[in-house]
Amino acid sequence: MSFSNPTAALWKGSRVPQAAAVAQQWWGSGCPQRHHSSCVHSDTDSKCLSSGSLPASDQLTHVDSEGRAAMVDVGRKPDTERVAVASALVLLGPVAFELVRQNQLKKGDALMVAQLAGIQAAKLTSQLIPLCHQVALSHVQVQLELDSTRHAVAIQATCRARGPTGVEMEA
Repeated sequence: MSFSNPTAALWKGSRVPQAAAVAQQWWGSGCPQRHHSSCVHSDTDSKCLSSGSLPASDQLTHVDSEGRAAMVDVGRKPDTERVAVASALVLLGPVAFELVRQNQLKKGDALMVAQLAGIQAAKLTSQLIPLCHQVALSHVQVQLELDSTRHAVAIQATCRARGPTGVEMEA
């Protein structure tokens, strides 16, 4: 197999035999595929943006004119319903996958712990990520699904809030 992609090349020597192939499949273009979407719902307007339609900008949003870190001022933005979804695929390999699937890990149910950790992380985002606004979350859902074909866990996190700023970082 040819590794034209740096991420796949890193996985080439991995103990997870299919990791390189999955990395190549997922990131075949040479870098991880990233997709961002955000929906804003207000009483009079509803719109969704995705990474394909976001305007390109050469301005950094969290740096002031002097080059110092600055938190974005959202004080004049209207409160709107905010929803964000993030997803990941965690490659485990056959042995670890079977231990997780059969709930045979010595420290307990890894999927339950991961779900609770994801919810807690969403609630603590503004304390963990500098310059991130504190958001009053109205809903957090973390779903985990075993993928036996890839010996992996698919994870999807959904966050909702009503306010002047999005919940992408929380998701």
